[in-house]
Amino acid sequence: MIVRGLYVPNTPTLLDVTPRPEGFPGYSLTVNALVAIGTNWQTLHLDAIAVVSPHFFSHNILPFTGEASIPQIYDLDGFPETFYAIRCPAIGAEELTHELQVQADNHQIPLQSVHSWGLDHGAWAPLSRMFTAPSCPILAIGHGWRFVDSE
Repeated sequence: MIVRGLYVPNTPTLLDVTPRPEGFPGYSLTVNALVAIGTNWQTLHLDAIAVVSPHFFSHNILPFTGEASIPQIYDLDGFPETFYAIRCPAIGAEELTHELQVQADNHQIPLQSVHSWGLDHGAWAPLSRMFTAPSCPILAIGHGWRFVDSE
């Protein structure tokens, strides 16, 4: 099995909003690099894209999306209307999520499919720059934390 990975920054500067809110910088070099990466990766015919968002979290489990269709979430308020017009269509990675859940269960990893989340701005901001419409399924993964009793 070949696994290809890429770290993509989560930053609101990736969002193409007009007018730009005061103090809201833009970084054209980062945006241009993401566009180039997306163009090059399209030729690889990927089976799925896994994206980890720092805004998708839960207690005591590592959540991941399990839907056939992943909704886009606009989880920021107060932006210009053009922010809410940005679209990042995504289909879910149902086969991958099933296999991931089986493997996690077999190894007692607290990974759990959830159906109450979607692609938040931490995921869709870079993805929307890389792909006008991803040609393969998306698996959104969150992070979890466990409260440990200090006694």
